[in-house]
Amino acid sequence: MPPSRDTAAPRLGPVAMGTLVTASGAGTLASYTGHLQQEVAGRGEVSEELARWWQAPGLAGAPYWVLQNRVGQAWLRIIEDRECVAPTPLRHTGWLALEICVADVDALAQQLRDSPFRLIGAPADLDVSDKIRAMQVVGSAGEVLYLTQIRGEAPPFQLPRARCEVDSLFIPVLCCHHRQRSLAFYESLAASAGLSFDTRITVVNRAYGYAADSRHPLATLQLAGNTLIEIDQIDAARRSAVAGGRVGGGIGIVSFMFDDLDALPPELAPRPLAMAAAPYNGRRAVCLRGDAGEVIELIENTAAQFQH
Repeated sequence: MPPSRDTAAPRLGPVAMGTLVTASGAGTLASYTGHLQQEVAGRGEVSEELARWWQAPGLAGAPYWVLQNRVGQAWLRIIEDRECVAPTPLRHTGWLALEICVADVDALAQQLRDSPFRLIGAPADLDVSDKIRAMQVVGSAGEVLYLTQIRGEAPPFQLPRARCEVDSLFIPVLCCHHRQRSLAFYESLAASAGLSFDTRITVVNRAYGYAADSRHPLATLQLAGNTLIEIDQIDAARRSAVAGGRVGGGIGIVSFMFDDLDALPPELAPRPLAMAAAPYNGRRAVCLRGDAGEVIELIENTAAQFQH
């Protein structure tokens, strides 16, 4: 079991939103509204300003949808890019998976049997705690979802309990080649310390043909709002390479709330922008790229904060 984490309050978090990029917006949208109980909270087209901000001018004018759960929390954005190619699940660096809190993972597994989501990992208790039970599926955009039920306290982690059948993103999973380098980057953002340990990741072992009991270098960093970031080091993963002024297919962006953008060193972050659309809602934000090539948004916390 990993050691106790640093208890300093992190300035990073909670996780605000995951963004999927898909060649079929209608198909991906239907999979979440029809099978994961999500609702459309807003829609629009990516502005030229936002596309430039992401360093992805090819996405200007692309249609997008923002989805919310049954308790009204918006947490997923779907962007249609007809030129994108879905990634090979679990075989690339960058954002590897979105972990979503659910009420009953075994019941959900039955409901998804005849759905666009392909099962790659049946419900099972995790290696790190028998209070965490999860399944893994792949969606139509090539995105991997960890659908996770929290059944009790699982120290040292601070985790949410589902408020509805399929709640929201609480752990984005990053794949990298240098665990400690990626962890140090996110620790600097959070101004708090994470955990490093080795654990079995069954779906990764299956995807790469490793022995079932193979263990991998992993790190976690507790964020505000009972959310975390997980960092998996997979040496055999292909480095993500996106050309043509786009983000790439699958999980393109993860957005986090952040306490004070002015506290960021100027060499790390460009000038903040304030945008009206969700998930920004008038707040200032910056866009960064991490060591594994991942696209990160930091959205400044205000009085209207996300609650989990």
